[in-house]
Amino acid sequence: MATKEQELGQIACNINQSLRSYFCPTMEIGAIVDHPDGYKVKIIDGCYLDPTYGRVSNWWTWKQVKQDGSLGKKASGYGW
Repeated sequence: MATKEQELGQIACNINQSLRSYFCPTMEIGAIVDHPDGYKVKIIDGCYLDPTYGRVSNWWTWKQVKQDGSLGKKASGYGW
């Protein structure tokens, strides 16, 4: 049987996962996502959290996915 601390820890973990899925970005390297300008892009580099300092970065590099499936030129900017 779980202790009270373990139960509360599991509740906190569930809340964090729920909030993360609602608020955190879905962008990740390799993902193809919709750009706000109305076209798809493939994420080729970047991060949401700076791995060194743990601060929010949300800086990404991507290539536009053309209609034939090929990739366009590289662009970078803050996530959306």
